[in-house]
Amino acid sequence: MKRRGFTLVELLVVIAIIATLIGLLLPAVQSARESARRMACSNNIKQLALAMHGHHDARKVLPPAASERSIDPKQMEGWSWIMRVLPYMEQRALYETMAAGSAATGWSATMSQISGAVAAAARQPMPALTCPSCRVGPLEPVDLYNAYGGSYKASKTNYVGNAGSMSLGGNVGTLVKASQGTVRHCDGIRFKDVTDGLSKTFLVGEAGGVADPVLPGFPEDRRQPGLWLGVTSPRQDNPLNRTVTRITRYKLNAGAYDGFGSSHPGGANFAMCDGSVSFVNDAIESTSEGTYFTVEESNLQQVLDTVARTVGVYQRLSIRADGNAISGY
Repeated sequence: MKRRGFTLVELLVVIAIIATLIGLLLPAVQSARESARRMACSNNIKQLALAMHGHHDARKVLPPAASERSIDPKQMEGWSWIMRVLPYMEQRALYETMAAGSAATGWSATMSQISGAVAAAARQPMPALTCPSCRVGPLEPVDLYNAYGGSYKASKTNYVGNAGSMSLGGNVGTLVKASQGTVRHCDGIRFKDVTDGLSKTFLVGEAGGVADPVLPGFPEDRRQPGLWLGVTSPRQDNPLNRTVTRITRYKLNAGAYDGFGSSHPGGANFAMCDGSVSFVNDAIESTSEGTYFTVEESNLQQVLDTVARTVGVYQRLSIRADGNAISGY
């Protein structure tokens, strides 16, 4: 009996059909994987927001961006807000390890000298603070922030506090008064200070993404994540403080070192002050002019009025009490 096999043409047709099916299915598989990563990221940021609530319940105040001893002499200088909420996210052992390694003057004096168990703990990757979609390595932000004059030994965090809409300079007291965010410079706020609505105001947002230059004229900007440990200069609103907070002066996912962003296509996750999580589309209206303000007592109200006239929906979501609550976005 004569056996008949597949002809070359038939084999090529079968291969072409299989290749077409793979081409059709691959985007769906990749989309499903990204959806799972985004959901995991959403859960991470929600747990961090709930830890902030735990701190507020226990201390009656949210933690500041970084502790400053002239305002809170009981706290270590430069400790980040993330350090303060570790006990409320099942990380008390890590908190106690870090606290034991901090000298009386805090991180400002010890950031570059920490060693042993403290240094090892600081550099250990933190899954709870890491977005699964971010391709920047756990320790990759270190060299970048060192370029700004800091000396850090900590792993990354993809979740940073909302410091408001503008970049500020000035003394500590004036900066505290000018702060319009929810993770305030050097001094924590209370949830009752968020008069625009807890469900309508950012608490924590994503930072990080691809490791490529994005903004023309800013070759050092890489959408980099932050560092969870703390800052060396809590008294100033400078690039070093962008390790633990970000602002909305540039549009979402613009790639600015001080802005929010993510590796998720089309936007980023934000935890609102009520503990809910929203995925904010990066096409959201954003009209801030990206201005840097030096504030003093004499021009404080003028600066606040200027900001109120220039910001868009995205910026208003980062301002806690300007009387312009956002109902939809």
